[in-house]
Amino acid sequence: MMSARVRDSMLSMALVLVAVATLAIPTASGGAPRARGQDPVEAAFDSTCRGVCARLRLPALSVALARRGRPLWAHAYGVVEEGGVQATPEAAFNVASLTKPITGVLLMQLVQEGELSLDEPMSRYSRAYANDSVTIRHVLSMTSESHPPGEAYSYNGSVFARLGDVLEKKTGQTFVELVVHRILEPCGMTQTIPGTGVVDSVTRWLPVLGATRLSAYAREYRQLAPPHRLFGDELVRSIPPPSELDPAANIICTAGDYMKFMDALESGRLVADSTLLRMWSPNTNHAGARLPYSLSWFVEDYEGERLVWHYGYWPDDYSALVLVIPRIHATLVALANSDGLSAPFYWTEGVEGNPLACELVSLLLAHSRCGMAVDSNIVRWQRKHTNPPHVAHPMDPSRAAAIVGTYELPSHQHVRVVMDRESLWWSPSRGGRFALYPDSSDRYFMK
Repeated sequence: MMSARVRDSMLSMALVLVAVATLAIPTASGGAPRARGQDPVEAAFDSTCRGVCARLRLPALSVALARRGRPLWAHAYGVVEEGGVQATPEAAFNVASLTKPITGVLLMQLVQEGELSLDEPMSRYSRAYANDSVTIRHVLSMTSESHPPGEAYSYNGSVFARLGDVLEKKTGQTFVELVVHRILEPCGMTQTIPGTGVVDSVTRWLPVLGATRLSAYAREYRQLAPPHRLFGDELVRSIPPPSELDPAANIICTAGDYMKFMDALESGRLVADSTLLRMWSPNTNHAGARLPYSLSWFVEDYEGERLVWHYGYWPDDYSALVLVIPRIHATLVALANSDGLSAPFYWTEGVEGNPLACELVSLLLAHSRCGMAVDSNIVRWQRKHTNPPHVAHPMDPSRAAAIVGTYELPSHQHVRVVMDRESLWWSPSRGGRFALYPDSSDRYFMK
């Protein structure tokens, strides 16, 4: 291990956690050609997806559409790896916060079974609460941090993750077990991994999940699309996010497999229709004012139409979207291996500010006024990526050699810094290795 002085120097480095490998950008003309006889709505949406890949610099995008539980269309765009490996619908992605609706279903199943009440205090299950003022409902609806609780919405994934304490204490099972037994297997989600922790820590999970499941997860892990980010206007590899599944994030799956979850949810196989109606109804505060987040879902009325949705956002890594139009039973799932599908959106409006959501709403409901908000969001985001945040300086080999060693991150992940042919490399446990560049005499960054 390194000396305290060198550790302090290392901690002070400006590490932009992305690797140097550049990936080819899909263009609006990329992907499979339009099939003869393709439905005009599908053709228009296909064209939009190609344009979104180009404008948002998405390395790979996987999209699935369904109506009334029947898969209509699934397509993948772009490339998932250096060398031009074409994306396919079998590509898996970290869906980030699209994990939250799965957590919501697990809780509502217990409510249905009479095992749990949403009005129970969180202090009964979690040491994070000193009194009974915050309930399960407040955390599930993202209103636990207001004063009083329930008064205002505030998105906080770390707080939401405390719902795992409720589920585990109530059932006596780990959150991973609950996801596997109550969601993945009943839904037939064979292309889903309950967090890459089950692949990284086989010894821990073998007695719990068994060799057959772990072997299947390991095979599916090979389909995981590596994450990317923009360094200025250059698309480069990034370090994968934390591996452990929790109630807020880190399900790994294909767009088609997440659609299986949605089909089971909408068809009444996971919760009763009355329970789903509760989850998809607007939430209000004590004064009756509507809040944007209900029971693990965003719920909004856009031009008279109910839209139910959730986004996924791992900064610099992955992004995702699920959108339901309940009246016409239409569902969209979109997954990407960079943050571009979420980073530009949702700051001043609802899901209609996302280009895929706007296109679907426009095509199916003949609402087309969201286009200006979409363009404004994308232009604002593009301006942030005009210039790289750091410029490399000449490497001093003697200074660089001083920081070679093994380090423990706040997440308890161990990483190594190695010297190879007078270049410094950051080597985490997963995701390959990433070049370090001097920003100054004692600060380094990754592209």
